[in-house]
Amino acid sequence: MRPWIPTAAVTSVLVLLLACACPTKPASEPEGATPAATAGARELRLPADLDIPANEALKTDPRPYTAEIQASGERTFRLMCTPCHGADGTGSGQLSQGLRLAMPDFTDAPWQAQWSDGQLFFVLTQGHESMPGQDARLTDEQKWDLIHYVRSFAR
Repeated sequence: MRPWIPTAAVTSVLVLLLACACPTKPASEPEGATPAATAGARELRLPADLDIPANEALKTDPRPYTAEIQASGERTFRLMCTPCHGADGTGSGQLSQGLRLAMPDFTDAPWQAQWSDGQLFFVLTQGHESMPGQDARLTDEQKWDLIHYVRSFAR
């Protein structure tokens, strides 16, 4: 057996597994907070179809910020989010590029300003549009850690 065949099989399985865990909406059909990459300007309002209860939007991390929280968020982001959102947070992950998915640019300060921590927590938990909910995959602490890390992209 040629050595490239097992490698190709393993790679194919990994790509399929990641595709199941990541968004599937084509970049050619952006709505609300997922603007098309070719639009040149980011949407600066929350999607009309995203109904986040007020008590959820006002949530904040009950823990004081620490460097350990930031490091934990970075580890989780690198492990679970970079295939779609990219290591630099610009939405240029290999999987999102390959599947033509429009991802938000976390380095965009106006995009960050339109979202409260509670709204980000809600979307991480429940999902929205092409973003699958992560309630079963992440603890609340991991979600808050991720939010702290995502906030650091625009600083």
